[in-house]
Amino acid sequence: MKKQILVGADSFEKIIEGNFFYVDKTLFIKELLENRGEVTLITRPRRFGKTMNMRMLESFFDISRDSKALFDGLKIMEHEDIVEKYLNKYPVIFLSLKNDELVTYENPIKRIKALVSAVFQQHLYLCEGGRLDEFRKKRFNQYCSEEATEVDLHTALQFLTACMYDYYQKRVIVLLDDYDAPIAHALVEGFYDEIIGIMRGLLGSAFKTNNYLEFGVLAGAQRIPGERLFGSINNALFHGIMDKSFATCFGFTEDEVKDACTVYCEDDNYDEVKMWYDGYRFGGQDMYNPWSITQYLQKQEFDNYWVNSGLVRILEDVFYKGDDKLRDDLAGLLTGTPIEMSLWYETTYPLKFANSNAFWTLFLYAGYIKPCNGAKAGTFKAELVNMEVVNIFSRYAEDWFLEQQPSASETGRASPSPSVPSMA
Repeated sequence: MKKQILVGADSFEKIIEGNFFYVDKTLFIKELLENRGEVTLITRPRRFGKTMNMRMLESFFDISRDSKALFDGLKIMEHEDIVEKYLNKYPVIFLSLKNDELVTYENPIKRIKALVSAVFQQHLYLCEGGRLDEFRKKRFNQYCSEEATEVDLHTALQFLTACMYDYYQKRVIVLLDDYDAPIAHALVEGFYDEIIGIMRGLLGSAFKTNNYLEFGVLAGAQRIPGERLFGSINNALFHGIMDKSFATCFGFTEDEVKDACTVYCEDDNYDEVKMWYDGYRFGGQDMYNPWSITQYLQKQEFDNYWVNSGLVRILEDVFYKGDDKLRDDLAGLLTGTPIEMSLWYETTYPLKFANSNAFWTLFLYAGYIKPCNGAKAGTFKAELVNMEVVNIFSRYAEDWFLEQQPSASETGRASPSPSVPSMA
């Protein structure tokens, strides 16, 4: 039976309980348990199911829930040893730092305080039954009411894990979704230095030498490297889009898309679906954009769904602030000429425009370019991902070239039309 598609939902429980269209990614749980470190950092482009998978982890591990019926019939339930040992057996903290939850506050520190406060309020039961002494109960309430100082904010998650450990007598799993969102937002709005200190303290106290931590998982769109953020966390395992780990856990595989098209598509146009939305390459595995695929399955129309779902600020910066070489390389990408790049793990923020590899690494992790077939580690060639991405690059390139053309009043003649290819 054709299930209803609920576009934009990132709640695992809502999708399953409502019997909506869902591509089973529950084996992510098994792979995580087999490959995790004390702290695991996973990066994927935006809208690739990170929040859905993180919410799935929360539902599976959370000791305060009974999720057996929720996972009934899903692939993870075939692994009885994992179910027996982990299903609803650990206290869990889930914190999302998504941009859309940050923009409602003027002060950047208040943004973080509000999100931390919401997490503490979810665990108010810890204050009941005399489990916390008066000193810790007062501190707990300060976090709930957003009255904690900036210094207190640094140790918020570590304090909450300690309280939960005392309550359950079990170490705590900490799930941090969109960990890089405050940093990306701060870069745009101009308060980077304020946020980086808060994030360094928050992450460091929660994930480094925290005796109350069972393990932690961080998910985001970009790896934020450099000592200013992760110097305090030396126990993190990083799994980016070039790594084979979790290759098929985020996004849709070709077989999954073909199965969906068989059910939902009225026309036999799979090749066109592939041209528009395929092309992402994670750990050597070709993957489709799940956000665009679900939009297309519902509307049965080809459009630039993914690229229209957020601001491509860094692409604007390249055209308006970057040097000639960067712009020439982008123009080459639009005409089908791959760029040559190396991954640049030492990028610090704000970005410097002198290092082109820093930009290509950013674009690679953001999902705009992909390694060409046969690309290996070291220096490799990369190209634009698919038609959807080509369309948005063409639009910004056309806008930039139009602005660079002299006006008719300046030259006394009509401005020449820019020659920018478009696949729209």
